[in-house]
Amino acid sequence: MAMKRKQLMLFSLGIAVLMAAILQIIGGDDKPVERRFLPELQLGSDKITSVEVINSEGESLILAKKVAQGWQDESTGRKVAIMPLANLVQQLAKAKVIAAETSLPRNYVPLKMNVPGEEEGSAWKVVIRAGEEYEKEILVGALDKERGGQFIRLEEDPSVFVIDRVLPLPQDANTWFDN
Repeated sequence: MAMKRKQLMLFSLGIAVLMAAILQIIGGDDKPVERRFLPELQLGSDKITSVEVINSEGESLILAKKVAQGWQDESTGRKVAIMPLANLVQQLAKAKVIAAETSLPRNYVPLKMNVPGEEEGSAWKVVIRAGEEYEKEILVGALDKERGGQFIRLEEDPSVFVIDRVLPLPQDANTWFDN
C-alpha cells in the first residue's frame, strides 16, 4: 500500500511539473517583442541622400535631395523645410511594428495599401535613398483606429503591418518648402 501511495505521489508530482512547463511555454513572457519597421534607419539617417513623397494619386509632392546648403527639391529647385522632412524620417526610424495584418493583395483596398495612382485604396509612398546602395519604397496607408497606429508596407513586400504611430505626411506641397 505504501508503495502505491509513493507511486501515486510521484506520478502527481510529475504531472504538476509537466503542467507548469506547458504553462510556461504557452504563456511565455507577456511582453511583446519590439521590432522596428526600418531598423537600418537607426544606424544612420544622416546618410540619407534623398526623400521623395508621393501622394495617393501618384503625384510627387517633393523630391528632396541633399545639397551643400541643406535640402532642395529636385523638380522645383526650392529649398526644402527641414522640420517636416526630419520629422518624417525620424518617425519612420522610431516606428515599431505592433501587428502583422495581411499579405493578401485582395485586402489592400480598405487598408489603403495599393500602389499610388490605382483607382481605389491607394497609399502614399515615401522613397528613401542613401547613395546607390540603399533604397526603400514605403507605402503608407490608412489609420488603424483600434490600435492607434497606421498600416504600412514595403512596396516589394506584400506583408502589411501596423506601426505604433501615425506618420506626418503634410498634404499641402507648400508645407514641405521654406518660404
